[in-house]
This record gives sequence, structure tokens and C-alpha cells, in this order.
Amino acid sequence: MPKYIVFISCLTVFLMPCYGAAKGIDIVADSMVRDEYGMVTAVGDVEIKRHGETLKSDKIYYDLKHQRIEAMGHVDILSPQAHIQAESAILHTDDKTGELKQVILTLERGERLQADSLTRLSDMRFNADNISFTTCPLDAEAWRLYADHVEIDQHEGALIATGARFDIAGVPVFYSPYWKHSLRRKSGILLPDIGTSSSRGTEYALPYYWAAKSNWDATITPRWMTARGLMGEVELRHAAGYGGEEVQWAGLRDKQTQAYRQHIQSKVVRKFSKNWQFYANIDHVSDRDFLLDFALNDIGNSTRYLSSDVGLAWQGERGDVHLNTLYQQDLIQLNDDRTLQILPRLESRYAIPIMGDAQLHIDQQSTRFDRNIGVDGWRVEIHPWLALPLSMQGGAIQSTIQMGVHQTRYGQLNTGLTSTQKYARTVYDASLETRVSVERISADKHWRHSISPIFRYDLSYAPNQTGKVNFDTGFSQLTLNNLLQGNRFTGLDRFERMNRISVMLENSLQHKAESSDASFNIFTARLGVAYDLLRQNIDTTLQTTQLRPFSNLVGELVVSPMPGLTADASGQYDPVNKFWGTAQAAIHLQHQQGHQLNVRWQRVDARYSTATEFLSGDLDVAITPRWKAFGTVQYDARIKLTQQASTGIHYQHSCWDFKVEAYRNLNGGSTGAANVGYRFLLGFKGLGSVGG
Repeated sequence: MPKYIVFISCLTVFLMPCYGAAKGIDIVADSMVRDEYGMVTAVGDVEIKRHGETLKSDKIYYDLKHQRIEAMGHVDILSPQAHIQAESAILHTDDKTGELKQVILTLERGERLQADSLTRLSDMRFNADNISFTTCPLDAEAWRLYADHVEIDQHEGALIATGARFDIAGVPVFYSPYWKHSLRRKSGILLPDIGTSSSRGTEYALPYYWAAKSNWDATITPRWMTARGLMGEVELRHAAGYGGEEVQWAGLRDKQTQAYRQHIQSKVVRKFSKNWQFYANIDHVSDRDFLLDFALNDIGNSTRYLSSDVGLAWQGERGDVHLNTLYQQDLIQLNDDRTLQILPRLESRYAIPIMGDAQLHIDQQSTRFDRNIGVDGWRVEIHPWLALPLSMQGGAIQSTIQMGVHQTRYGQLNTGLTSTQKYARTVYDASLETRVSVERISADKHWRHSISPIFRYDLSYAPNQTGKVNFDTGFSQLTLNNLLQGNRFTGLDRFERMNRISVMLENSLQHKAESSDASFNIFTARLGVAYDLLRQNIDTTLQTTQLRPFSNLVGELVVSPMPGLTADASGQYDPVNKFWGTAQAAIHLQHQQGHQLNVRWQRVDARYSTATEFLSGDLDVAITPRWKAFGTVQYDARIKLTQQASTGIHYQHSCWDFKVEAYRNLNGGSTGAANVGYRFLLGFKGLGSVGG
């Protein structure tokens, strides 16, 4: 071995002065000889390193005079741009050109090409004859492109084929004299979208993807619907270090309604500095039925309000400031004359450390409310409040004391009769919340049981506000989520009068297996109740429930007897009239083989609020690791009517995707009838563009 190393070193030193083009070539082999004509023959695990790439072969002939390498047997060329495997190759040492036979070319993103012969024009450009091409993994080839000739340009990110044939699972699907395939993000026609429904008729969409620049692109989709006409859809996307924009538009001249209809959406964020940013979130439709008629899912059934929000925000270490406007559309109303708009709103929050952990907070909100019909005007609220956190017994007891004052002023009120009304309100409030954590861990440290009682006391003085102006406030019925929040009014126009004690008990059991560090929740239970010493409503039109010292009982139970199975139930029980005001229950099952079941039932009693009862569910059944059947349903048990249902099959392959779904949505829309139809999806990995 020492003699071999000396030989190679001497050979390299001897050749470099005579053949300057051979500089940088390092040859390693089991044996190597040079004849009198300057031909180097290397045999056995030959490895040549040159110009940032490595060539391996069983045997090579290196013509020093003509600067040419001829490699034979298991030729392997590895570079950052591609991996080439061939039976034989003739390469030039002064550049990276050459000819190869029986080639497998793997590009940097995994695309794989096989060819009888391949010409290497540079390290990024190739020509090949009698080829097959795919982007699928080696062990899961779902499709192949066959062609008489291809040109590959990795700089341009394109593969151009002539005499092309496209096969799926070995079956020829179509032929084309010309095919252009994108090897990276590139403009081109995307795969079509096909479907049919009773509302839109048969529809066909052919998206075009436009890669205008590296940081922004667009998708332009003409969508033909036999019952509606031609819809145009445009989606623009832009990303930068200072923010980004997403803008979507869809519009058409509807053959059925004989009207122009459109939907505009946008998400815009622009950062001016570390603390300042501008945002614009638009969601606007031309008419109330647009989402019901043209949404590709059941979003039209569940959406009542659309909001468009534009503003300027500042974020600091101790607070933030927001200036914005909000325009809303109420889709169940004929128009937006009575819908409240915010034009504009200035909101700020600031926290000042004063002593230890205590902080003085100053919150402010100034809003101009506007609408064509109904009360509008100004509202200004200033809310200074003090927060003092306390900790005892090593953190086992956590308490927070809060106290503050709400100063609210209304001005320039327009009630339709006069525009000079003014109104002022002052509310003082204080609260004390204490949480005690008690837990016990088993001797083997596999079980932990914890009990956490939580106590909260709320005291507030608020005047009677019945009949006063109300812009954005409603009263939330008692739930586990608002039991400990104090004021249960949403918005700022109302504040409760309270002398109330609230109690909640949390109980949980956790288990940790010997083979795992992660714990598993066996069950979690919460139970709460409130006691009101005052029992005084401040607005009889919003607080319509009967006043009693004790509130209804609210509770929740979540049980997970085994991994993948969870059952939960929650509700509100009236112990005086002995009925459940609200109740809901659900089962969640997720099997390790891919099965999944979710069922939820929820009910509201008419004696408590507006009567409702819904049953909803979704099911996924993994027929095989790749085939899945699925279905969803939403049933209104009160009126005994199915609101939405769908079912279908889904095939997921590492290289392609197939999905068929039939659906029925009871949405009405402009047709006034249920929308019944199907959706069809067929996609192939790597086939992002055709033509163009």
C-alpha cells in the first residue's frame, strides 16, 4: 500500500506540467498503469474526483493527450445537480460533457429518467433518446412518461419531450407529439377539476399556474358550469420579509339569476418596522346566496357573518395599539342597512409594573359605530385596573386580586328621532380568584391523581342599564368557560352588578406506562356553581333567566379508557326545575390502522333558550393502507331533517391521489332547493403543469 500511494503521487506530479487541462483530477484505483502513448488504464473500484463531482467505475481509460475518459461497468457519477448511473460513458475532462449508454438519471428533487443513450451538454443540461420518466418513488411507480427524445434543462427547470406517451399503472392513457414538464416551480396548466351538482350543473375547471417571480405567483381558473355559465377565479400570492399578500376573487354573470355575482377575499400583512404593521383582511360577497351556490363545501350553511377588517397595529413590550375599521355582512338579512359597522375603532392596552409582581393596566377603546337604519354614534371606554398575583405553599396555592373602574361615554347618538342624546356610565369592579392544587403520586410513580378547587369572588357596582344604547353586546348563558370570568356580557355596552361567589372543582387521573415518559389522561372531570348574593339584573331585555341564589350546575366529564378512544359529556342542569338546559355528548375513536369515528350530539331545552337538537358525525374506514372510505352527516333532530351528508372513497398513493365524493347540502341558495352532486379528484405527484 505505501508503494501504491507513492506511485499515484508521482503520476499526478508528472502529468500536471504536461497537461494543464487535467489539473484537479484525482484518480484512485486497485491498479493503474500508463502506456507509452499517454493512456492511463485504471481497474477495480476506480474513483475520479474532478470539478466538484465524483465518478466511479469498474474500469476506465484516461486519454491524457485528448483529455477524454472512457468508463465501463457500473458507471456512477454523483454531483449536487444529479446522480447518473450507466453501463458505459465517454466524458471530456476539460468540461462536463459526454455520451452515456443505458442510463438512469436521478435529478436533485428525485425525478428519475431512464434512457438508452444520454448526451451530457453540461452539468445541468441533457439530451436523451428512448426514455421513460417518472417522479414516483422507486418502489411505487404509478405513472411513467415514455418519449422518443427529451431535452432537460435544470437551469430553466423544464423537461421537453417529443413523441410522448403517458402510462398509468402500465396502461397507456394518451399520446402527445409534445410534452413539457416542470422540474421546479414553473408556469403551466394544472390538472382539471371535474364535478356535477343540481345547483351548478356539470362543471369543468382548468387552472393555469403563473410563476411570475420567485416570491409571487398566481392561479387563474376558468370554471364552466352548465347551469350558471363561465366563472373566473383568480388567486394571487406574494411573500416577502416585510409581510405578504393573498388575494382571491371569483365572479361570473349568472345565467340563472341574470345578475353579476362575485366573492372577494384577501389577507394582507405589511410590517413597517419591528413594532408597526398594516393588515387588511377582506371577505365580501355581492349577494347573500353566493356561498350557498358556489362554495365547494358546506361553508355556506354555517356562515352568517362575513367581516372585512383593515387596520394599523403597534406592538410593544408592555402594550399594543390598534386602529382599524370593520365592515360586516349579515347573510340572513336582505341587506346591510341594519348591520352595525365600525368606522373606525382605536384600541390600546398598556401595563405598568408598580411594585413586585403588581401591575397597573390601562385599557382604552374608542369606536365610531355606523349603520343606515338604527342607533349609531360614538363610544369611548377607559378601563384602568390593578392586578396583584400571589403565591403560597410553594406554588400550591395561586391567587390573583384585580380591581378597576370602567368609564364609558356615548356621544352624538342618532336614534332616528334625535342626534343629540348622550349617555355616561361608571362601573367599579373587583375580584379575587384562588386555585389550590392537591395531587398524589403512586409509589411506583405510574399514577397521578390531582384535585384542584377554584374559588372566585366578584364584586361590582353597575347602574341599571335597561333601555340604554346597545351596539355590540349580548348576554352569555352560564358555561364552564365563563363561570370564572366575572362579567358574562359580551362587548362593552353592559356590565353585570355582582356580589357573587363561584366555585369549580377539577379532578383528573393520569397514568404513565413503564415504557414511556409521556402521561396519559384517564379521565378529567369539572363541576361548577355560582352563588349570587345580590340577584339583581341590570338589563331585563338581555338577562331573561330566572333569578335564584344558586346558579345552574355546569359540568364536564372526559374519559379515555384506552389510547385512541375518548368520550366526553357536558351540560347545564337546573336543580330547581329538574331539567338539563343544555347537554352534549361525543365519542372520538381513532384506531391505529387508520379507522376514525367522531359522533356528537347536542341539545338545548326550550325552557332555557331557543330549542335546538343536532346529531353530527364523520367516519373514516381504512379498507387497506391506501384505500379509505369516508362519510359525514349533520342531522337536525328537532325538525327531523338532514342538513348535510356526504360519502366517498379516497385512494392515497405516494405518487398519486384519487378521491370521489357524493354530497347533499340542504342550503337553499338562489335555487331554493337542496344541492346534490359529486366531486372528483385525480392528482399525480410531479405533474404540476402541462404545456405552456
